[in-house]
Amino acid sequence: MKLFLETNFWNWYSGLSGLFCIVLYYLTVLVLSTESTSELLQPELNGEYFRILASAKAWIAILLIPVVALLPDIGFMFIQKMFRPTPTDAVMKI
Repeated sequence: MKLFLETNFWNWYSGLSGLFCIVLYYLTVLVLSTESTSELLQPELNGEYFRILASAKAWIAILLIPVVALLPDIGFMFIQKMFRPTPTDAVMKI
């Protein structure tokens, strides 16, 4: 998410590759927590991820923690662009 925040120029490749990486991460976590894979690699974590996702508190944490963690970065970025713009920011305003 930090990479999406810092990117100035977007195209289809950067957007799709970022989205692909996020989806790949969650798919990997899901596959590694299935019963057959978990028994092979780490038997003590068998099905824990699915139990965590069954909780409403977990969904709130999954959605809110990244946003709250990026709030200082977002604030710093806006203050910097407002009071000390870089040459790139000046060109982008034009």
